[in-house]
Amino acid sequence: MNLNPPVVRDPDRKGGEPLLAGTGLFIYRLMAHVGWAFDEEAKKHPGTPYNLSCVLHRATRDYCEDFPYVSFHQAEEAIGYIVKQLFALALRRKATVLEKAFPLMDGTRETQQG
Repeated sequence: MNLNPPVVRDPDRKGGEPLLAGTGLFIYRLMAHVGWAFDEEAKKHPGTPYNLSCVLHRATRDYCEDFPYVSFHQAEEAIGYIVKQLFALALRRKATVLEKAFPLMDGTRETQQG
């Protein structure tokens, strides 16, 4: 397993220098697309469990539409890397990070009543 973040290169930059690879803005944009994909899946299939592979595929496709200089494979690799890191962090912290980020990890879409 490759634990290094993928490098995305911008063809419009001199020498094809890395484009925001490993920076907060790059990660923010990727995760924003993952969040939007969760919302779209919830609208498309209300009341059913999330299909994580569909969510990640939608996020990757949408990201590539917004940033055409990033290939589908590069975006898929970057999103996969970030999601793996989140799960690894959650396991190290006994899942408290993901429980706070996604309160209902059983796959339901209803909000918690509290």
